[in-house]
Amino acid sequence: MKTLVVLGATGLMGRRIVALAERDLPDVRILRASRRSQPGERTRQIDLARPESLSRQLAEADCLINAVGPYDYDPKPLLEACHEASCHYVDLAEAPAFCADAADAARALALRGDGVGFVIGASTVPGLIDLLVQRWSEDRRVASIDARLSMGSRNPTSPTLLYSLIRTLRGRTPSGERYFASVSTRQSPDGRMLAYGRYPFPSEGDGILAGDRRIPIAFHVGFDRRALVRALALGRPLLERLPEGLLGRLSRAAHPLFRGISRLGTTRGCLEVIARDAAGAELGATAVLAQREGLDIPAAPAVWAARALLRDPNVEGGVMRLADLVTIGEARDWLDQRGYEVVESSEPAG
Repeated sequence: MKTLVVLGATGLMGRRIVALAERDLPDVRILRASRRSQPGERTRQIDLARPESLSRQLAEADCLINAVGPYDYDPKPLLEACHEASCHYVDLAEAPAFCADAADAARALALRGDGVGFVIGASTVPGLIDLLVQRWSEDRRVASIDARLSMGSRNPTSPTLLYSLIRTLRGRTPSGERYFASVSTRQSPDGRMLAYGRYPFPSEGDGILAGDRRIPIAFHVGFDRRALVRALALGRPLLERLPEGLLGRLSRAAHPLFRGISRLGTTRGCLEVIARDAAGAELGATAVLAQREGLDIPAAPAVWAARALLRDPNVEGGVMRLADLVTIGEARDWLDQRGYEVVESSEPAG
């Protein structure tokens, strides 16, 4: 029996990954791991700050999903421990710096061979967006991709997720534009007018790979309540001036307030990936709509990747994309079976 270790299993996303893995991988042994064990739970202790604990706990693992956010640490020791243990590695990272560092480390380790796969960013961002973009991999008319993620503000959150959201607003796009400097709107396929601000995407500097070419991508994030998006845009100049340590403390202090405000929101989420031509005209769009349980969508791609790595004895290894392991059809089937709505259009949205 193959063994999957979920690191960060006691966190908000880690718990969802464990639940999905137990349901979708019945023939795989799931081991929970965390820096701290929780009362009443069988959780192994793995501390990213102690490399010796990594090697010891990964000795019997075939694959590891790293759900330890907010992905602001050095990934190299964990990737090295996985390679040493011949254990595939998957994470949910969307922070551009972490994704770049992890990819560099994985490429260096891949030169040693051994068939260990490294899948970085197996979540909504960038993995699922990357996968959905492959719909246009042969369409030479596509000149840019506009990806938009609207989150249901009533979904569960944590100080870590809140910190991950606001700390990236302090940066700038490759062209020098400040993130969330302005707010744009777009009508979703279910008729809602949603607001968004520009947000970092791991490969936005190089573009997103579709078939044999890279296409420029702009990523936007928002909530189901436009007031929250506008509040982030108004507060961004202040966030830009705060020291990193103070920003973390502010996230923890603001979390109860955010939870209170979120009660006015909904659980409805929307991910939309839009293809545009050179003039900016819309060629088509793919949307994933969630009425509830929206946080299962960012958790699921990591489980899909782990399943593919565990079931294929001939994995070449090295740095792998979610799109290398999962087809659009497989992802759509999973989403359909669990009550999510996938909407494809080839005409401009209203």
